[in-house]
Amino acid sequence: MQKAIQDSGRIPPLAGAKFMKVWGARTTQELTNHIKQTAGPDEKTALNLTAYILQVNGAKLGPQAPTAAIAVEIRSVATGIAPQTTTVRAGSQF
Repeated sequence: MQKAIQDSGRIPPLAGAKFMKVWGARTTQELTNHIKQTAGPDEKTALNLTAYILQVNGAKLGPQAPTAAIAVEIRSVATGIAPQTTTVRAGSQF
């Protein structure tokens, strides 16, 4: 999955250096809103997708569920380098 979102060519990279170059200075709230606007999922799904994207970019997610009100600069929580294994926990926080 990580390789697919990095190199698909059909959508902008969602992991790695290219993702961080575009999104690093932007916030988690902006990413969630962008996902909602372009892909059309409900808010909960958009938040889960944001959490997953951050996690595959090396973010350590907290124990609380993310909310649309959270606006954390992406580069402050993610490195662009995926951990060895990526498993999204239900209710993860940015």
